[in-house]
Amino acid sequence: YIRRKMANLDPSQMTDLSEIRAALDKLREAERAEDVALWAQLSRHSDMQVKMGALHRTAPKLAKLQGNAEALAVTVGSTCHIAENVSSKVRELDMIKVRLQETIASVNEVLGLRGCVDGVDDALKRGDLASAANAIHKYLQFDPDTLRDHTSVLDAGTSPIEHLDNKRTELVEMLRAQFDAAAEAALESPEKAGEVDAFVALYPLCGERDQGLQAYGRFLAATVAKQSEQQLKRKLGGTEISCMSLMTALAERVATTIESKAQIVNKHYGVGRMIPVIQQLQRQCDIDASNILEQFEADSHAGQRVLAVQQQTDDEPSPETSAKMLEPLVLELVSMIQCVEMYCRYVYGHISKTSRDAEAAIADAGVKADGSMTHEPMSGPAVALVDPAMVSKLSGEMKERVQGVVGHYISLEEHIFRQNVAKAVALNTLESPTSKTTTLVDDAFFVIAKSARRALSSLHADAICAILNQIRALLEVDYILIFNAQLKAGLGGGGLVELPRNISASLRKGFLQISSTAAGKATGSSSGGAPDSHRGESEVLIALNNIAVSREHTVKLKTDLEREAKKLFSTAVLTDQQKISSCLAELADTVAQFDAALKTGMSNMCSSFVRPRMAGLIEGMLDYVVTEDDLAAGDGGSPFAMRIITGLQDVLNNFTSSLLPVNCDSLIAHVAEDLAALLEDAAFHTSFNRLGGILFDKDIRVICDFLSSITEWSLRGKFSRCSQMATLLCVDSLSEVSEYYSATVSLAVAGRLTPVQVKNLMRCRVDFADLNHEIGSLHLHS
Repeated sequence: YIRRKMANLDPSQMTDLSEIRAALDKLREAERAEDVALWAQLSRHSDMQVKMGALHRTAPKLAKLQGNAEALAVTVGSTCHIAENVSSKVRELDMIKVRLQETIASVNEVLGLRGCVDGVDDALKRGDLASAANAIHKYLQFDPDTLRDHTSVLDAGTSPIEHLDNKRTELVEMLRAQFDAAAEAALESPEKAGEVDAFVALYPLCGERDQGLQAYGRFLAATVAKQSEQQLKRKLGGTEISCMSLMTALAERVATTIESKAQIVNKHYGVGRMIPVIQQLQRQCDIDASNILEQFEADSHAGQRVLAVQQQTDDEPSPETSAKMLEPLVLELVSMIQCVEMYCRYVYGHISKTSRDAEAAIADAGVKADGSMTHEPMSGPAVALVDPAMVSKLSGEMKERVQGVVGHYISLEEHIFRQNVAKAVALNTLESPTSKTTTLVDDAFFVIAKSARRALSSLHADAICAILNQIRALLEVDYILIFNAQLKAGLGGGGLVELPRNISASLRKGFLQISSTAAGKATGSSSGGAPDSHRGESEVLIALNNIAVSREHTVKLKTDLEREAKKLFSTAVLTDQQKISSCLAELADTVAQFDAALKTGMSNMCSSFVRPRMAGLIEGMLDYVVTEDDLAAGDGGSPFAMRIITGLQDVLNNFTSSLLPVNCDSLIAHVAEDLAALLEDAAFHTSFNRLGGILFDKDIRVICDFLSSITEWSLRGKFSRCSQMATLLCVDSLSEVSEYYSATVSLAVAGRLTPVQVKNLMRCRVDFADLNHEIGSLHLHS
């Protein structure tokens, strides 16, 4: 340590005493550090002696431990050798066990195969087809690869496999013969149908699942056909049975057969195997339904009556084409369509449920990667997936057969409700002198709602959509035209309204009657031929009320039909639900048509009857150059505002007592709009000072508050421009005009005044008369 400290010191190079003393100090410091380290080592000497003694005492124990470890290694090696020998013996025993099990299984299969041979021979000798089928079923359960190893020969010189195959063929022939005999007997005596079910259960045991299903389907179809034939013969023999009852009985018979026999098929053939049986039943159902429909046509002459309706050209219907005579036929047609639709829904629902059950069964059993079953024996119950395309094919043919009935129904239903609406038009009148609507509205919508609900009860989407579209066409073209005629005649439109070419002939007569009556009341026949304005107003008010109530009835009809359709079509196919929803949604367009007609009619009435009277109230508008005393006296509105309010009360009282509440609100809104326009126009021709502008603002507020108090609608927007004018007329200087106008621009105020109008309004201020140049120079950015 001292050498390291002195390594950098060379005494021969030291010539200065101070350097020598510094080197001496470093040397002394290194010496002291070395002494400290040496004493530290000496202080630990005793501890080191103790540890060395302990190590000397441990040495014999470590030698003994080494000997034990070597002995343990020898023991482990010996044990490993023994274990390897035992493992090889166990493997040999496992191989012997597997071979023994295979031998036992082979022996059992040989014994089982021999048992099958003896069992089927004995059962066939006794004529016991069930025991023979069970023996064949047991044989079919054997692994085909194992059977190939058994080539022993029976006494007859054939192998067991060949012998059992021959017996299987013989058993199937006997089963087919006895099944046919039992089926024939069951057709004659229905109580023997249980024997047929017993034979059906034997087909899958023989590995003839498809043949059994075909045979069972033919038997069930024959049963349905015989019962349908018997009922049709009874009708032809004079028994009072309606074709509707025959169709209902047929649908119930087939549905009951499917429901009851599906359990037997699922039990013995597997889930999803009922479809071939349903196919045969449906084919027979199509035939029987066609026979019933032909008989229905022969009894009702529906086609001839539809043709008579289509060929009718007279306004007056013949007795054969009157709604009263056709209604029973239409009810029967609807019932027939409804029966077929309900049956088709049942078939669709049953097949869909079968498909779901089959998918669940396959999921439980397990499916290979290629989609095949992990294990499916040659016979016995097994699941089968249902082809979705088959669902629509099964009942689709029957729906096509009933399509002719649907066409007859649509034609007759349209004829009935158009004829009844025409009758309501012809009988249109006021129930009492105080009535606000005529009988036409309630009568027409009663007929329309009845036809719409009857169409909805048919459950046939196309028929429902056709009737709804025809109802919309009637309301939007023919029906609303009647009220337009009343409005035009009542407003002095010059007599009769021109008839459009596409209006139905059944409504033409009633239309002309109402139009001519309205025109006669409007023009009058009193002395001098002076127009009877009071009657004209009455016709217009009633027409507006009729349109408003018609709109409400249309909304209610739409809501009710949507609610009923949601219940009736909750289980229908998605396409049918979408069709119905789309057609019902289009009724909103009809509501919009009534809204447009109501708005136009109200606007025309205000222009003809109300606006001229309000114009008289605005005439003579006083100058708004007032003093502070005049302003204080007009806290509740100026005499001019009071005159307007009084005049409005007189004008409105003449109409509101005859209008429905909704039309009253609409009338007041139109009055407010027209009055605001008149006040705005008058203000540009009136003189103002600043106090007059304040009074004008008070008048606008008073008039707006009055109109708002007699209606639930908000009317402040109608007086927006007048309020802007009043604010501008209250400014102290022209500089405030620019500020206010800029604010209206930034806030996007509705109905904002144009820059030209603002300048013209400022020229109405008498105190700005000398500032015409400054007014023209105002910078108003729009």
